[in-house]
Amino acid sequence: MKNLIIALIVLFAAPLAFAQNYGDTPEAQELCKQNLSLYREFRNQKLYEDAMKPFRAALKGCPGAAKTLYTDGATFYKYFIDKAKDEATKQAYVDTLLSIYDKRIEYYGEEGFVLGLKGVDMLRFRPDDPKSAEAVLRKSVDLQKHQTDAVVLSNFYQAIFKLYQAGQADRSDLMTEFMPVLEYIEHNIQNLEDTVQADRYAKARENLYTFFLKVADDCVKIEEILSAKLNQDKENIEQNIKVLQVLNAADCTDSDFYLEVATRVYKNDPTHDAAYSIGVKKLKSKEYGEAKRYFDEALKLCKGCTKFETYNLRAGQASIVLGDYNGARSYASKILAQNPKSSEALILHGDAIAAAAAKCDGGKLGSAAIYLLAVDYYQRAGKAGAGAKASSKISTYAQYYPKNEDIFFNGLKEGDSYLVPCFNENTTIRKAAQ
Repeated sequence: MKNLIIALIVLFAAPLAFAQNYGDTPEAQELCKQNLSLYREFRNQKLYEDAMKPFRAALKGCPGAAKTLYTDGATFYKYFIDKAKDEATKQAYVDTLLSIYDKRIEYYGEEGFVLGLKGVDMLRFRPDDPKSAEAVLRKSVDLQKHQTDAVVLSNFYQAIFKLYQAGQADRSDLMTEFMPVLEYIEHNIQNLEDTVQADRYAKARENLYTFFLKVADDCVKIEEILSAKLNQDKENIEQNIKVLQVLNAADCTDSDFYLEVATRVYKNDPTHDAAYSIGVKKLKSKEYGEAKRYFDEALKLCKGCTKFETYNLRAGQASIVLGDYNGARSYASKILAQNPKSSEALILHGDAIAAAAAKCDGGKLGSAAIYLLAVDYYQRAGKAGAGAKASSKISTYAQYYPKNEDIFFNGLKEGDSYLVPCFNENTTIRKAAQ
């Protein structure tokens, strides 16, 4: 019985939904279909001027008929804006374009997404009013978060920069908004399987840094600005978190101010960012054991975060200084399991091997075999993009390759595969330059 009632509701609701979409009467519905068909025919031929009369009639008579009314409307009016011969006409078209976005939200929702489209066009067609565009883009980003389109994220930050240029925003606003936007961009670069879409976010990241570096060019200046902002409300944890993210991004990590902010954030809520930040300060203070402890804490708290690689690299670097070479290689291996082309992880792996040469069993060739294996990783790092850094390390350690006589008297040949007992990995025998 219950299923029958539901079926009857659906059956009788269907014509009502149809009437709501296409008009209240059969005549209105037929007229709506005609207008939709006619304007689309002109649209397909790119005869936008001819499309306008039936398009406007459809938009007025049956605004809930199809979402394409609004996507097509945006295309039409952007075309007319670009063709406008005077500013007054252009701005009238802009008004209509923006109202089309509002109508789309009214009938089809997707507020966060559509506000992003609207805000981008506001900044494009009304560049002298970045304040209005910034407000719309901010709301879009707040609603969409990690799903915010790359262009919207880029334009949002650009709008803040324009406000700064106009004296309507502070440099600190650009700094504190930088990291949340960057985090959304990095999330998409790392998680999108569609390489074309990932490239769009990579381009957005380039644009973001272009604007950020115009105001974040000096650590002393950055700290002065951010400390002044925090002094207004030191216990505002959200502001402390944003400030800490900016200090990390700008590599302004040597000061007492940095440690103060990091400690405040960590005590309030031990996040991975805060733990990492304290670890960086401890590392620079040569408190290597404490640094590694905080890096490990950051990794523990980093569940699905975008800093997995950075935290493992830092923990591995601290491990090398502490003499834990196998531990350092383990951190590098964790990165390579997720990103086999990580040049930094390959460098870390090579560094850990090279550092172990004095204590490690290299078999018949002794420590020379250790350096051969280390260089194998540096060569891979070079191919993965480490370039000059990898070449420098190769030059340093290639001089310690086995000599010709050592190879010969151990019954070996250049080019042979050779097992390095200490690491249970194979390398290829090469000889030192004579």
